[in-house]
Amino acid sequence: VYPLLYELEENGLIVGEWSQKGRRRIKHYTITEKGKKLLNKIKELFEMPVKEVLKDPIGENKTNLSRIKG
Repeated sequence: VYPLLYELEENGLIVGEWSQKGRRRIKHYTITEKGKKLLNKIKELFEMPVKEVLKDPIGENKTNLSRIKG
Protein backbone atom coordinates (compact mmCIF):
# COMPACT_ATOMS: atom_id res chain seq x y z
CA VAL A 1 0.00 0.00 0.00
CA TYR A 2 2.75 2.47 0.91
CA PRO A 3 4.52 2.35 -2.46
CA LEU A 4 1.19 3.19 -4.13
CA LEU A 5 0.55 6.06 -1.71
CA TYR A 6 4.08 7.35 -2.35
CA GLU A 7 3.51 7.23 -6.12
CA LEU A 8 0.15 9.02 -5.84
CA GLU A 9 1.78 11.70 -3.70
CA GLU A 10 4.72 12.07 -6.11
CA ASN A 11 2.24 12.61 -8.96
CA GLY A 12 0.35 15.28 -7.03
CA LEU A 13 -2.84 13.23 -6.74
CA ILE A 14 -2.80 13.14 -2.93
CA VAL A 15 -1.10 15.12 -0.17
CA GLY A 16 0.26 13.48 2.96
CA GLU A 17 0.41 15.31 6.26
CA TRP A 18 2.12 14.00 9.38
CA SER A 19 0.56 14.32 12.84
CA GLN A 20 1.62 13.14 16.28
CA LYS A 21 -0.63 10.92 18.38
CA GLY A 22 1.13 10.25 21.64
CA ARG A 23 4.47 8.77 20.66
CA ARG A 24 3.25 7.62 17.24
CA ARG A 25 3.53 9.61 14.04
CA ILE A 26 0.57 9.16 11.72
CA LYS A 27 0.36 10.27 8.11
CA HIS A 28 -3.06 11.36 6.85
CA TYR A 29 -3.73 11.61 3.13
CA THR A 30 -6.04 14.01 1.32
CA ILE A 31 -6.97 13.92 -2.35
CA THR A 32 -5.94 17.00 -4.37
CA GLU A 33 -7.93 18.78 -7.08
CA LYS A 34 -5.76 17.02 -9.66
CA GLY A 35 -6.58 13.71 -7.96
CA LYS A 36 -10.31 14.49 -7.96
CA LYS A 37 -10.25 15.27 -11.68
CA LEU A 38 -8.49 11.99 -12.45
CA LEU A 39 -10.88 10.08 -10.18
CA ASN A 40 -13.88 11.57 -12.01
CA LYS A 41 -12.41 10.54 -15.38
CA ILE A 42 -11.86 7.00 -14.12
CA LYS A 43 -15.42 6.86 -12.74
CA GLU A 44 -16.78 7.94 -16.14
CA LEU A 45 -14.85 5.14 -17.86
CA PHE A 46 -16.32 2.56 -15.49
CA GLU A 47 -19.85 3.98 -15.71
CA MET A 48 -20.00 3.90 -19.53
CA PRO A 49 -20.12 0.08 -19.84
CA VAL A 50 -22.65 -0.13 -17.00
CA LYS A 51 -24.93 2.37 -18.74
CA GLU A 52 -24.69 0.36 -21.97
CA VAL A 53 -25.72 -2.83 -20.17
CA LEU A 54 -28.59 -1.07 -18.41
CA LYS A 55 -29.84 0.31 -21.73
CA ASP A 56 -30.49 -3.21 -23.03
CA PRO A 57 -29.82 -5.65 -20.18
CA ILE A 58 -30.52 -8.75 -22.25
CA GLY A 59 -29.70 -7.54 -25.77
CA GLU A 60 -26.42 -9.00 -26.93
CA ASN A 61 -26.13 -11.14 -23.81
CA LYS A 62 -29.29 -12.95 -24.91
CA THR A 63 -27.72 -13.60 -28.32
CA ASN A 64 -24.55 -14.93 -26.70
CA LEU A 65 -26.59 -17.17 -24.40
CA SER A 66 -28.43 -18.60 -27.41
CA ARG A 67 -25.11 -19.50 -29.04
CA ILE A 68 -23.87 -21.16 -25.87
CA LYS A 69 -27.06 -23.22 -25.43
CA GLY A 70 -26.86 -24.30 -29.06
